[in-house]
Amino acid sequence: QYFAYISGVLFMSGPHNMALMVGMHMDEAYSLAAKISRIEVPELKESHLFDLINELANMISGRLKAQLAQKGYIYANSYPFIVCGNDYLLTHSPKLRSIIKRFKSERLELFIKVLFI
Repeated sequence: QYFAYISGVLFMSGPHNMALMVGMHMDEAYSLAAKISRIEVPELKESHLFDLINELANMISGRLKAQLAQKGYIYANSYPFIVCGNDYLLTHSPKLRSIIKRFKSERLELFIKVLFI
């Protein structure tokens, strides 16, 4: 089964609860997973992509937690979960503050969104 986009989502509980979302186009996720695992793209399974995006979410949240801890803010993470599909929309109330960062290279575009809930 083919999905157009994949995102890892996890919740961070602390002084200001947050949701962290990390996502990319599925084709780019396949390429990145192949490069990291050294498994050819045709041999990759969806589970490899799920592991990749969950690991990215864990690494980014870990770095964010460490930076916040240096300022005295202690956070705990939930386990990440996967959202994938064709042109899906992760939406929320416009009253909630968020930070969105897009990172783009020649071969990869990755977005990171922190939503304050």
